Amino acid sequence: MSTQMLDRIEEEATPFEAPLEQVSGNYWLIETLRRWGVTGYVGVNGGGLIHVTKHLQPFDGPSQSQDGIPRMLTMGEYAAGFAPIGYYLASGRVGGCITTTGAATKLAGSGMTDAKLHNIPAVYIVALNSTMSIGHAPLQDVSVHGMNIVPQLQAEFGDGCVVLDDIDTLEEQLDRAQSVLLESKPVVICFYPDVLSKPAAVDVPSRHRPRGFRQADVDRFVEEFPTIADGRRVIVYVSSEAARWPGMQALTTQFSERLQAPTVWSVNGANAVSPDNRYGFGYISFGGNDEAMKLWRGVGPDDCVIAIGFDPGEYSLNLAAIPAGDVWHFTGWTEQYGHIAGEFRHRVKGNYHVVRGDLDLTLGAIIPRLAAGGAGRRPAVDLPARLNSRHISRDVREGAVDFFAFYEKLHGSWRPYSIGFDDVCIAYKDRQYVTQRPHPFIPFHTTHDGSAMGGGFGLGVGAKMADPSLHTF
Repeated sequence: MSTQMLDRIEEEATPFEAPLEQVSGNYWLIETLRRWGVTGYVGVNGGGLIHVTKHLQPFDGPSQSQDGIPRMLTMGEYAAGFAPIGYYLASGRVGGCITTTGAATKLAGSGMTDAKLHNIPAVYIVALNSTMSIGHAPLQDVSVHGMNIVPQLQAEFGDGCVVLDDIDTLEEQLDRAQSVLLESKPVVICFYPDVLSKPAAVDVPSRHRPRGFRQADVDRFVEEFPTIADGRRVIVYVSSEAARWPGMQALTTQFSERLQAPTVWSVNGANAVSPDNRYGFGYISFGGNDEAMKLWRGVGPDDCVIAIGFDPGEYSLNLAAIPAGDVWHFTGWTEQYGHIAGEFRHRVKGNYHVVRGDLDLTLGAIIPRLAAGGAGRRPAVDLPARLNSRHISRDVREGAVDFFAFYEKLHGSWRPYSIGFDDVCIAYKDRQYVTQRPHPFIPFHTTHDGSAMGGGFGLGVGAKMADPSLHTF
């Protein structure tokens, strides 16, 4: 048999793959998200999704994590709902979760909620029933006759729930979705399969949020703070927003030193604090260190607090208002979870001042000006070497684990370039109490505000998918 004949037989035996259509809304949804940099998705395929997911390649391994091709990793919807959160925290890139109609969306709902509560930009693509099937008892009925899922998502996510119900408004709706992401919030894109399968032409270029700070706010702080705070104790409260910006560990240390300010942090805010910050008093509230809690409980009207970001949740502020006489809130966010009209004035008993801007740039502008002009006088601060003072029994029954020894051993074992996720269980309370200070090699994150147990696996998978070089725990 000739070589030419063998080649012809092989060619004829090879399945022919017709090129995918590039005219429908299904194509333009995935293509538009790709142009924004969204290429990593997690979820399970299904009947409502099939014409969207055919525009995604399988995610087969770490080598494909940053090849720029939209890909999907198949994983159960509950864990998949958390994957975009870990994806973003590991890389700063927006990830996606895809769910078909019905229970799949509800399973992913816990992750969606935590993305909202923790201000994570993420994309959740949710299939609805075909409009032609509504009223005919379709499988996994999410219409008004069944689960009525759209009003539920609209009630929770507001403008962050985008419903693709008219192919002629697809471009407008996707532009709105991008605006939500730029506010560091998740977007839930719900679509009717028959509507999205119609021909469309979409051009929604990627937009980027401008970097900077409000100069008037910085000027006002530099001019007023030294006088207002003169002779008063100043406490710095570092929150999770601070951990989203580069170089914050060094900047918060410089800020604490310049103000001679005892510094406390939330469990996620710890990722913006250096373990070498000698003004560090520890974690507050849930799992809080003794020195930090003694300091925080003693805050009163004679004190000033500077909140670098603002974690308002119960496990951070215990439902209370900060009782300081003056609170300065540094933030680059305008629609953070828990806000009222873009502010947290309602969570402060005394005077509330806001300084708006990206936190790294804001501190970078303020610190040298305070160094040149002075920051006012401060009372002397006794800096603690150890952040815990209570005596807790180390008696452990035979066959049980000494949690102190366990966490101390872990804390001494982390490798450089690692990332960790505390699941919602005893771990995310005891670890920070025992270890006292953040570790230089590993940021730890927890999605405690939604308090959904079992999400840690999805967080870790999302992180590893985004950056396979990270040691992920």
